[in-house]
Amino acid sequence: MDFWASWCAPCIQQTPYFEALAEKFEDQDVEFVKISIDDREEYWNDYVTKRNWTKNSYWIGTDETNPIYPFVYFNYKEKDFEGVVIAVPRYVIISKEGKILNNQAYNPSHPRLEKEIQKHLKN
Repeated sequence: MDFWASWCAPCIQQTPYFEALAEKFEDQDVEFVKISIDDREEYWNDYVTKRNWTKNSYWIGTDETNPIYPFVYFNYKEKDFEGVVIAVPRYVIISKEGKILNNQAYNPSHPRLEKEIQKHLKN
C-alpha cells in the first residue's frame, strides 16, 4: 500500500517506481494499492484522472475515524508544541490474510522493496 497526497513532492517522485513495481508483479499474487490522504476528494480525483493513476487508487481523506488514519497521522505533544505529524509517503506490506508484514517498508525506488515483496510471495 502506498499512502500519499497530491501536495507531497516525495510521494509524487516515488509514484513511477510504485507503478513500475505493480507492472512487474502484475502476473503474481500481489496487489499494489494507492491511498490518498488529500483533504478533499476532488484534489485526489483530479490528480489521478489526469495522470491515469486510477487503477487500485482510493481516497480516505483526513477522517480520524477511519481505521487507516493512524498509519499516516500522529498526534504529537512536546512541551509547548502540539500538532499532527503527517507521515507520507508511507509504504505498507500486508499479507492476503490482512496481517501487517511491514508498516515502514522501503520506498519503491529502493531495490530492497522488490526483494522484500519477492520474499513474502515465496512464504
